[in-house]
Amino acid sequence: MTYLNTTMAKTARIEARVQPDIHRLIKQAAQISGSSISEFIINSATAMAKKTIAQNQIIELSLEDQQNFANNLINPPKMNDAMKEAFALHRQYIKQS
Repeated sequence: MTYLNTTMAKTARIEARVQPDIHRLIKQAAQISGSSISEFIINSATAMAKKTIAQNQIIELSLEDQQNFANNLINPPKMNDAMKEAFALHRQYIKQS
């Protein structure tokens, strides 16, 4: 495997076309941070991607909501008719699959 093939196997290419004013803004921010435009875009996109994923995978509850959640796990409320029906339907569908 040549160097080029080795390098390409370890990276992926992303391209974007932007308006000149956005390019100037990104270039200025990259210069201020002491990085290249590519480094700046990669670092910024990575940080935003991690933040977006975290916001959609982590549920934050108030202290009161945490206590209510824990109490309902420890002492679940009695099942009402709708819940009993849901469990029956679940059992029915599970047996079919």
